Amino acid sequence: MTPPTKILPNQHNARANTHPKSATGKAQSSANARRHGLAVPIWSDPTLGAEAIALAKHIAGARASARVMANAIEVAEAQIEVVRVRRWRRDLMRQRLSNLEDADRRDSKCKKASLVAGLAPRLQSLDRYERRAVSRRNRAIQSLDATRVLESMLVKEAGVNISVGTS
Repeated sequence: MTPPTKILPNQHNARANTHPKSATGKAQSSANARRHGLAVPIWSDPTLGAEAIALAKHIAGARASARVMANAIEVAEAQIEVVRVRRWRRDLMRQRLSNLEDADRRDSKCKKASLVAGLAPRLQSLDRYERRAVSRRNRAIQSLDATRVLESMLVKEAGVNISVGTS
């Protein structure tokens, strides 16, 4: 447990170091997310939505209860987000590396260095998106596991079958 002497400083730091506070900072953060295409929910893309549903059905299993299926959808949605961020990173790196190969043929070492250096800030922002998506996925997995444990306890204690399609 956190000692009481550290709780107040931790709370202060958390308030001071979270999301942007100013309207300009919020607008810039929003623009960054839109520029990457990562602010758009996966459900607005029919292909990603279908992938998430298929993955959720696979995670939940054939005879899952409504609660397990809801948790499985959260896990699948977060996993699709993780994959989406990783695809963005891969595509960005491919683009920059192809530019670097072109620079190898015709430009100086300074041009090559600037191409590689320009990649770092964009990779850092993608890392933040990925960390958030992975954290969300991990929390969803914990919720799914907890739901499965609770349901199995109900089945054992009361002899109740809560699976879909049975009574």
